[in-house]
Amino acid sequence: MSQSSAIDRFNRAVEASGAGLGDEAEAGFRAVLEAQPDHAEALFGLGLTLMAAGRHPEALPPLQRASESRLAEPVWLVCLGQVQYLTGDFAGAIDAFDRARGLGNLPANAGRVRARAAAMRAMLNGVLIDDALSLYGGDAEDAVALAREAFATFSSANHPNAARAVEAWLARNTSEA
Repeated sequence: MSQSSAIDRFNRAVEASGAGLGDEAEAGFRAVLEAQPDHAEALFGLGLTLMAAGRHPEALPPLQRASESRLAEPVWLVCLGQVQYLTGDFAGAIDAFDRARGLGNLPANAGRVRARAAAMRAMLNGVLIDDALSLYGGDAEDAVALAREAFATFSSANHPNAARAVEAWLARNTSEA
């Protein structure tokens, strides 16, 4: 693929992505990457397309590679952090959000996800649930919502000890565990 056809293919992939044509966007970004494996913007575009399709584990490698580029922008790292959070890599998510903050302002919603990741990581590392939830902040309703999310996440991610600890906390702190 020539440089001009790679640019054209990339631009068509971006347009397809903007139009909600995920399959077409994915095919376009993959075609660009076949010709230019280190094309940072195509890596990010592919990762974002896979993320939008809910294919989070598949989105990780291209987002990680894009975020290592000298072209990386804070939003690339925020997207990486979001996907790492959604796949249960809480330490990786914290790192990505911190790297994004180092490149510019961290959006408020990304700061909240980073705080949730810190609480989840602490729970997995055996920190008392109340102490872990205090890392997140917020009110009691927020803590209960995060604890419910933690229980679901830990249950589905094969972290039975953490799931049981959160379940016991929920039983003590809510009328419906």
